[in-house]
Amino acid sequence: MKNLLLVSILIITFLGYNIIRTQHQTKGSGFNYPLITSSDSSKSISTLQQDVQKLLDASGLKTLRYGISVFSIDSKKYFFEKNSDLPLTPASVSKLFTAISALHYLGTDYKLKTELYIDGSIQNNILVGDIYLVGYGNPFFKSTHLDTMAQIIKDFGIKEIRGNIYADGSFFDDATERLEYSGDKDIVQALQPITALIINNNILKVTVTAGNRAGQFVSVQTDPPSDGFSYNVKAKVYGFIREQRKTQPSRNRKSSIDPQYRFNSRFPLNDIIAGDSHSDIAQRRQSSESQDGILVKTTLQSDGSQLITVSGRLEAGKSYTYFDFIRKPDLVCAGSLKNKIEKLGISIIGSLSQKSIKSLDNKSKLRVVYEVSNNITDLIVPMIKNSDNFLAEVLFKIIGARSGKLRDNAKETRRLIENMLEGLGISCKECILYDGSGLSRRSRITVDAVTRLLEKVYNTSYGKIVDSSMAIASVDGTIRNRFIGTLAENNLHGKTGTHSNVSALAGYVLTLDGERLAYSMIFNGGDIDTYKKLENDIGALLAQFFYFNRIN
Repeated sequence: MKNLLLVSILIITFLGYNIIRTQHQTKGSGFNYPLITSSDSSKSISTLQQDVQKLLDASGLKTLRYGISVFSIDSKKYFFEKNSDLPLTPASVSKLFTAISALHYLGTDYKLKTELYIDGSIQNNILVGDIYLVGYGNPFFKSTHLDTMAQIIKDFGIKEIRGNIYADGSFFDDATERLEYSGDKDIVQALQPITALIINNNILKVTVTAGNRAGQFVSVQTDPPSDGFSYNVKAKVYGFIREQRKTQPSRNRKSSIDPQYRFNSRFPLNDIIAGDSHSDIAQRRQSSESQDGILVKTTLQSDGSQLITVSGRLEAGKSYTYFDFIRKPDLVCAGSLKNKIEKLGISIIGSLSQKSIKSLDNKSKLRVVYEVSNNITDLIVPMIKNSDNFLAEVLFKIIGARSGKLRDNAKETRRLIENMLEGLGISCKECILYDGSGLSRRSRITVDAVTRLLEKVYNTSYGKIVDSSMAIASVDGTIRNRFIGTLAENNLHGKTGTHSNVSALAGYVLTLDGERLAYSMIFNGGDIDTYKKLENDIGALLAQFFYFNRIN
C-alpha cells in the first residue's frame, strides 16, 4: 500500500509535467519553450523556504539556538539558510568531520593493524629472544586472533621461549580516557579506554558458574582469558540440583536448572556498543549484583593487573555474566597471548611487560610473523551508520598519531581538521572539535560548515564512502525507524546527533527531480522530541521538492 502511494505520486507528477509541456508549445512554430525558467526555479525554491519556515514558526523555536542549511550539490546554490553561521553543539554529527578528515589524510586504502613480532633467533626449538604484540588502533582485534598467533609461534617449532612477552601500544599517546584529551568535566557517556592495542573492544566479560555441590567455590572465567587478570573468589554455591524425573514434567513446573542467560552489566550493553549519547547514561549504570546475591567488581592494581573480586553466593547449576571495561588493554592483550602460548605446551621463561619496538637499539633480528588488518572503511561505516562512539574516538586518535607531528594525538587531529577545512575553502573560525565522537558539549560547529563539507567531498574519491556510511531513512542505522511512509524513505541519508539538549541531522537527499541536496540541521535546547519531529518534517519536504511551472 505504501509503495503504491509513492508510485501514484510519481505518476501524477509526471502527467502534470507533460500537460504543462503541451500548454507551453507554440502552435506551428516547431519550437518548445523551456518548461522551467529561472523565475520558475526561484518560485519553487521560495515556496519550499516558506514551507520550512512555517514548520519552524509552528514549533515555537524563535528563542532557540538552532541552525539549518540546505545546499544543492548539482545547481551550486542554497535552498534554505537559517542561522547558518551560528556556532552550535553538534553532538554526533561531528563524527562526519572525524570520518572525512581520516579519509582525506589517510586515504581509502589505509589499514588498521595489529602485528606480532619476534625479536631473536630460534635454536634447537628454543626462541632466544622476545615476542612483541604491537597495536596501531585496530578495534576489530579479538581474542580469537591470539589463538592464531599462538599457533603460528608453535608452527615455528618453538617449544620454549627464553624471553619476555611485550605489549606495544606506543602508537597512541598516554591519554586513554576521553576526558583527558577533550578537557570535559562531565563524562556524558562512559567509554572504554582508547588505546592503540585493543582486544574485544576493550570490554571484559566475566562468567560466574555454580557447580552442583553446596559449599564449594564458584568458578570464574573471563573473555579474554589473560594473565593480566588476577582473582579473588569468595562466592560459594548454595542449594542443589534436583534429579529430573523420568516422567514428563508438568508444563507449569519450572526446571531446577535455570537455563537463563543473565545479563547484569555495570555498563548497559547498548551504551557500550554504540549510539547517540544522552546525559543520563553515566547515571544509568546497573548494579552488578544478581538476584542470587553474586557481586562482581574489578579494580586496577599497582602492578597494572586488573583484580576481579567475586563475592556472595550462587544457586547450584546457575550462571551469572558481568561486563566491565578492560582497564589496561596492553597488558591484557599480552597476557592473553602468553596464556594461549602456554596452553599449547610452550614454556615461557620470562615476564609480561610493556615495551615499544621503537626503543630497540638493534632491530636486525626483529621481524613481523603475523598481521591482523582491517580497512579503514570497516571502521567508518559502523561508526557513522550506528553512531559508534568508541570507534569514533579510536579513529580520532589514529589521525593525529599517523601524522606524528605532535605527541598529543587529539591536539594534532584538531589542527589537521582545521587545516582541511581551510584547504577546502570552508570558513568556520569558531569551529572546534574536542573529541571524535561528539560526546563533548564544548565542541562547536556551524550548519554551513557541515553542509559545505558534505558538498565539497561528494565528488571526491571517497565521497561515495561517506554517503554510503550514513544511515538510510526507514532502512538501517540510527534513522531506521524514521521517515516511514514519506518520499524520504530509502532516499534520505543522514548522520544523527543526540544529547539531552541537542538534536541534529545532516546528510544527503534526492529531490523528485533527482537533484542532490546536502543538508544540515542542529538544534540546541531542551525538547528533543520536537526537534526530531522537525527534522523528519523538513527532511520529507526536501525529498518531495520539485521544480514547477505556474501557469497564469
